[in-house]
Amino acid sequence: MSSTEKHNLLEIDNLSVSLRGNRILEDINLRVKKGHIHALTGPNGAGKTTLMRSVMGGMPHKGTIRFLFRESSRVGYVPQFLEFDHSVPITVFDFLFLMLKKCLFFSLAGVRFGQRLRNY
Repeated sequence: MSSTEKHNLLEIDNLSVSLRGNRILEDINLRVKKGHIHALTGPNGAGKTTLMRSVMGGMPHKGTIRFLFRESSRVGYVPQFLEFDHSVPITVFDFLFLMLKKCLFFSLAGVRFGQRLRNY
C-alpha cells in the first residue's frame, strides 16, 4: 500500500451505473481523504444519489469501490426522502420509539428522551 493510499478512506475507480439501458454514471474516479471535509453537489439528475447508493451497496455497478478504513468504522447515509409505506398507521412518537430501540448509541438528549419513553 502506497503512502497516498494510507490516507484515503474510500477509493472509487471507473464506476459506471446503467439503469434500463441508460448510462447514469460513467467512469467515476474518486478519492475520499482522511481528515478532509467532502461534499457531493450538483444539479438534480446529476447522479449524486445513484453514486451514494452504489457506494452503500444498494445499486448494481461496474468498477471498483474500496473502503480503506478499520472494520470498526462505519459509513452512514441519510437519504433526502425517507421511503416507507404511508398506509402503516404509525405516529411520530411510535417511529421515534422504534428508532431508539434499534440504535445502540444516543446523544445525552436522546438518552433522556429514551428514559421518558420507558416511563411512558
